[in-house]
Amino acid sequence: RILLLLSVISVFSIYGGSFFKIPTFSGDDRVIYGGSPVEEKEHILEVTKKHLEGLVKAEAQAGPELQKKVDSLNTDIVELKKQLPKVSEDDKKFLNDKLGLLNEWYQTLVDTQLAHNQILTSVKKIVELLESYIKQPDFNEVRIKEHAGYQFGDLLEWNQQAVSLEEGIKQLKTEKNSAEETLANLRKKSADLGVQYKAKEKEQEEFVAKAQKETLDKTAIQQQGQLLDLEKELLQSRMNLLELKIPEANYNIQLVDTRIFLEEIKLGLFKKDIEKISYKLIIDDSILREKEEAVQKKKQEEQAAQIGFTKKKATLTKQRDAIKKEIE
Repeated sequence: RILLLLSVISVFSIYGGSFFKIPTFSGDDRVIYGGSPVEEKEHILEVTKKHLEGLVKAEAQAGPELQKKVDSLNTDIVELKKQLPKVSEDDKKFLNDKLGLLNEWYQTLVDTQLAHNQILTSVKKIVELLESYIKQPDFNEVRIKEHAGYQFGDLLEWNQQAVSLEEGIKQLKTEKNSAEETLANLRKKSADLGVQYKAKEKEQEEFVAKAQKETLDKTAIQQQGQLLDLEKELLQSRMNLLELKIPEANYNIQLVDTRIFLEEIKLGLFKKDIEKISYKLIIDDSILREKEEAVQKKKQEEQAAQIGFTKKKATLTKQRDAIKKEIE
């Protein structure tokens, strides 16, 4: 079996679950609830950094060995492909079946590497967002600057920015719903694979018992035994992969949650700024006159276009009547 993968999963499995909501610590670590949003996020940041340290350490320890296994499988696949043209027709089916299983196993290991990298990416991004928020919880860089007065056009522009923020939050909530569905599907798939693995163990045991009692072709027994072993290893590898995919989905949900939290705070502050500056609007008479003149000019152009159309229509009608008269 892939003992390496089992060791990787044993390290990673402690990071599964919604640790932001129900973190578990040892020693003097305590969860702080009821404090200010900044205090709670400071504590979450501390927890997240500990998780990140563990993930980085696990990568340093197990990553190179996992890569060796990936390279080894790739070499086996290449060698097996070279053998295929040289074997008898009877052996080709066995080698093709074996090749198919090795290819699936190889892809599962590659997906395991990708899942781990994605977990690291998500956790690093969460740390980055939290650090940025704690450093500047009032979002001063994107807030509306204080002035003695504001133009009406500024208010329209800021209202549009608020609408954009609201649309962005809606999109993030849709993304979260999709991520939660993915998580639920992964958990169901994990349970299904567990059932399949037990069934494969039973099948393997029955095969061994049958091979011991009956007189069968040794080559056929060896080939069938190899395929059963590979099928079992492949199932184990898929189960191990899901043990990473599930926390990957969890971390993705926590990342989206963090983004929603930040965007909602930003939107709330932005709306307060808009409400405050609405009392300081400067209505510039010259701007109002320009707007009114532009409206009047547009009306005149539309009237001129209508008159032109009416004249052209009358001309065409006269031409038509003249032609009709000539024909008659």
